[in-house]
Amino acid sequence: MRLFLKLLGTVALIAWGAFYWWIHEMACAFSTSGGCRIHWPWQLNGEDFVILVLAPGALVVALFGLAAWLGRRAAKAPDEGELG
Repeated sequence: MRLFLKLLGTVALIAWGAFYWWIHEMACAFSTSGGCRIHWPWQLNGEDFVILVLAPGALVVALFGLAAWLGRRAAKAPDEGELG
């Protein structure tokens, strides 16, 4: 289960980066000002910051956090194969 969560977290992290880049590229494609660049996550404000940084970041942190918690819990659990 931990391996699955770590793999899912890694995929979510890569998808987050690709989505962030794609959204900015689409915004530049429909921009009429001509000068367009990708903003760093800490340069965003308001709903852009929530939608593009906080929500996907919370998902990634939750997946890796759950994997770490399950790992710690499994390390503390006694082996079921031992007798008394």
